[in-house]
Amino acid sequence: MNLKLVDDDPRRNVALLPADATDPGAGLCLDEIDRATADLAGDPPAALSAAFSSLGPYRRKFANYVLWRQSLLATVDGLLAKQTELDAAIAAPAQTVATIKDAVARTAAWLLGRASDNPGEAQRKTLDDQLIAQRHRAEAATVARAELEAPLKLARLRLAKLVERENEFVGPAICELADQELGLGVRWRRAVKELQEVNALLSGVAQVARGFGSGFEARPATIQLPRYGGLPSLAHAAPAEFTISDAAANTAIWRTAIERLWRDPKSKASEIISLK
Repeated sequence: MNLKLVDDDPRRNVALLPADATDPGAGLCLDEIDRATADLAGDPPAALSAAFSSLGPYRRKFANYVLWRQSLLATVDGLLAKQTELDAAIAAPAQTVATIKDAVARTAAWLLGRASDNPGEAQRKTLDDQLIAQRHRAEAATVARAELEAPLKLARLRLAKLVERENEFVGPAICELADQELGLGVRWRRAVKELQEVNALLSGVAQVARGFGSGFEARPATIQLPRYGGLPSLAHAAPAEFTISDAAANTAIWRTAIERLWRDPKSKASEIISLK
């Protein structure tokens, strides 16, 4: 059996929390958290994409969950991008002030005869006008950034709540894939059935040939194999279907074989016992 795993993982949760935070709902009361995340309960919106109609119910539900989560992540990413833009506007005046200081230093050098030209003086008016506009924008960006904190916290909280529900959708989807698409439930049931049949023959051999020095254990053994009830096709299977027991030993076929060998020691195995 060849299994191939996809290398890339579409999950991106780096924007989920700031580096210094552990609880995206910090500062919010339980009622506020409940109101903010009430629409995130239950199944994912089924109308997110019609492209999943060919999938099984759990695979389809998981695919819609992925889109649901990506939509919330996109909201967080958009708010973080706006936050970065505002931070740049807030930092801009300091950069212009540094440029003005450099221009003043160049003019001072020209006045002292250490420079042959005076470009700083010509730049000053442009820089002053630029600084006035940047300071105005920086003040406005500071206000806007403060207003952005609440929706960003809310978006992170909503994304965190949805991420917490991941196993609700991943587990059933992977079981459905394993069972219905790879057929592992049917294959396991068939393999155990074959193992039971082989064990019945071998335990029959053991009971017929058991004795001192035979190499067979004196007591019958019973082994309970896993039922894997998480797979839909095995959910209601009886434990007996996955029990390997020497109690099912087929001794009759070997006693018949012994009688045949007494009559004809050269008998071929295929003539004595037919293995399907």
